[in-house]
Amino acid sequence: MRGLVCFGTSGRGQCDVPHASVTGYRAYHSVACGHLHTCASTVTGQVVCFGDESFGQCAVPPHVRGISAMACGFGHTCVLDAQGQLHCFGDNLYGQCQMPIELASTTVVALAAGFRHSCAVTAQGALLCWGDNSRGQCSVPRSLDKVRRVAAGDFHTCAITADGKLHCFGSNDHGQCSVPSDVEHVIVPLPCSRTARRVNFRKN
Repeated sequence: MRGLVCFGTSGRGQCDVPHASVTGYRAYHSVACGHLHTCASTVTGQVVCFGDESFGQCAVPPHVRGISAMACGFGHTCVLDAQGQLHCFGDNLYGQCQMPIELASTTVVALAAGFRHSCAVTAQGALLCWGDNSRGQCSVPRSLDKVRRVAAGDFHTCAITADGKLHCFGSNDHGQCSVPSDVEHVIVPLPCSRTARRVNFRKN
């Protein structure tokens, strides 16, 4: 059975993994870490969140089952179910849990949660971001399409397209959006899969 071990600062219980009886002794499949909370899913798609619950970020809706992916932000959590439907819960002060209407009629294949914003990639390769956009972290470039993966930082967002290109937008105070010109191919995992293509960083 695959267990889960968390370590580091645990002032809010974010490293206090619940006893196996909570998940019915089912093995863990994946884990996501937020600012002060942690979420883990079992091989059967059950989700257990623990740590800071100030914003309800650990209160997994009872109707959400069969989780295939998760992302934890500062005070919110987003999970993707087996049908490709996205569910976000917790802090919604900046609208980070208020998903765009476009996602109601499409399948989501990848997701990310930043400090106060969230992003999702649809099966058609479109990237949508919502929530706090104070630094442009939700302003997806119009030219960006065929997205396969997405990651969200505090105030910036990065996406990988089908051709292995890395694109970042939002705050660039520390150069976090200045993608080096010699990075030609970035790892591109298949949506909702453990399979990944080779990483190829080429320098001229």
